[in-house]
Amino acid sequence: MVSRYYEERERYTPDESLKIAVSNIGASTFGSATTTIAAFLALTLSEMPLIQHLGQTLAMGIAFCWIGAVVVNPCFIFFEERMQEKRKDAR
Repeated sequence: MVSRYYEERERYTPDESLKIAVSNIGASTFGSATTTIAAFLALTLSEMPLIQHLGQTLAMGIAFCWIGAVVVNPCFIFFEERMQEKRKDAR
């Protein structure tokens, strides 16, 4: 996400760069995240409760990681961009 943002940042403003990076990376990682979540949820079909809970926990972990990558990470990217602008203005 970060490297894609900086690639787009060379051509666009921070807002546009972030929109492009999130839409491209978010869509591509959504597919891999959902297939991984589905695979882990398949473990809930097991007869062993430990394996069922493991599958649920891992599926939830992947879901939260994807949400963090698509929602929280861009916030930090934007925050860092603003901090760098303030440092440049202070010099």
